[in-house]
Amino acid sequence: MFRNDDPDDILPDHFTNEPDTSAGPQAVHDPDDPFAPVASDEDPAPAPRHRFRKFVTVLILLVFIVLGCTVWIRYFHPYADDAQTTGYVVNMERRGILFKTYEGNLITHENLTDTMTVYQRDFNFSVPDDSLARLIQAYQASGIPVTLTFERYYATLPWRGASKCIVTALSAPSPAPAKNGL
Repeated sequence: MFRNDDPDDILPDHFTNEPDTSAGPQAVHDPDDPFAPVASDEDPAPAPRHRFRKFVTVLILLVFIVLGCTVWIRYFHPYADDAQTTGYVVNMERRGILFKTYEGNLITHENLTDTMTVYQRDFNFSVPDDSLARLIQAYQASGIPVTLTFERYYATLPWRGASKCIVTALSAPSPAPAKNGL
């Protein structure tokens, strides 16, 4: 029963790649038998494993797109453009451990002229451009009002500065030259 008499049969255990024709004719679908397998010419539906993989792939792709949009809006897209404030530069210094940026304070003109309310706070700003920061430093403690044009972001980045307000332009009269002790 388990002997292999066929010299051409090299497959182990009498398994062949050909269909078994010794079983007789193929079974025909009986419409009265509710448990008989139904033969169909249509493509079978994808296996649940493939649908799950496709779902997970689409879900991961959507998560990355949403995270990318969130990071772009939060860190790289200003929600206030060409905003301006006028006041007096109180302090301007270069700060940072790895990324050196200029950080400054401005007392706004509205806070100085309004005598009915309590003084609230200074306007803190960052200046990533060195030449603009040195120009603003020239107005520090000079008593000359300056108008700063800035962009306001939702969050800070280390190379942009410690403040959400980033100064992009300065408009003011030219500062008086410093006296040399005469």
